[in-house]
Formats: sequence, C-alpha cells, structure tokens
Amino acid sequence: TTVIYGMCFDGSVVRGRGDDGRILHFSNTRATGHVAQPELNYQRARQMGLSRFRDTVLWDETNRRPDYLWLNRLQAVSHGQIELVLNHYGLPEWIDEAMFWNGQAAEAMHDLAYSIARHYAGAFRSYNPGVELGIWTDWIAAPNNRQWPFGGRDWWAVYQQTSAITIAKGLKAGDANCLTAMSEP
Repeated sequence: TTVIYGMCFDGSVVRGRGDDGRILHFSNTRATGHVAQPELNYQRARQMGLSRFRDTVLWDETNRRPDYLWLNRLQAVSHGQIELVLNHYGLPEWIDEAMFWNGQAAEAMHDLAYSIARHYAGAFRSYNPGVELGIWTDWIAAPNNRQWPFGGRDWWAVYQQTSAITIAKGLKAGDANCLTAMSEP
C-alpha cells in the first residue's frame, strides 16, 4: 500500500465582517506570507514527505486577468502535484455586486478558467473551481450576510449564483483532459 500525504496552502479570501461586526478584507495567500516564498514552502513540504498540494489562483486586478506571474511560479513548483483552486470564498475584486447577481460573474469566471486551463494545460494535478461552496453560500446568504456581496438574500437565491460561478465548463473548454475536483466539508 502506498501512502500519499498532502497539504493545503489556504488561499481563502475574506471580504466581509467578523463575528464582532468588524470589517475583514484579506487573502490568506498574501496574509500568511506564502505569496512571497512559495518555492521555499514547497521545498520544505516535500522534505517532510508531502506530495499532494492545494494552492490558489491570485488575480491581476488591474488587468482583470489571472496573475500569470504567480501562476508561473506555481507551475514551476507543481511537478504535477498541485490542485489549483479558482475560488475559495472570493472572486476577483473587479467583479462587482451587480455582476454577481446578474450572472456576469459566472461568465467572467468561465472565461478566466478557460484562460488558465488553456495556458497551463497539464501543469497542475487538477483544478478546484470552488472550495467549500456551501460555506461560501451560507456566509453570503441571510441571516448570516457576513461575506461580500452581502445582499441579505435567501440561501437558494445565493446558491443559484455561487454554483453557476463554480461550474467547470471553462476549465474543460481550455483543457479537455484536465481533472476537476470540489471540496466541501
């Protein structure tokens, strides 16, 4: 029996309010310092015997596209072992609230996923279009209403949007052979 060990570099994005109502706005990839040293982090992880990883896309907000410098670094350390996450509670910040609710966010994520999969065909073990979709939906929906875009809508109205955003059609259109996965606790 072969035992495989892995880990997640938490790339969740929080754009919302804490339990105390305080405004929170951060990316764990940046907040933990991982963005500054992924090469060292992967080297250390492999020294510990780990060989499966999950990491997250960052966005070039100015140019409204994936951060290709970041993705190139991940590609270089992937060795076919990284599951690349497109959305862990957060969308590119140029996607506004109206786009979230009218379906344009889903269209934009389809196009961004296509670009990534086409550009990095075969570079990553798999793609995860949306980590913890139920939790993300719950944080946006009433009564929680803690995560952008807030809105105070019922769970199913929010889920209609979040699930459309995480459909992997763009990934498969960009790389028909790519593997996809979803992680839901």
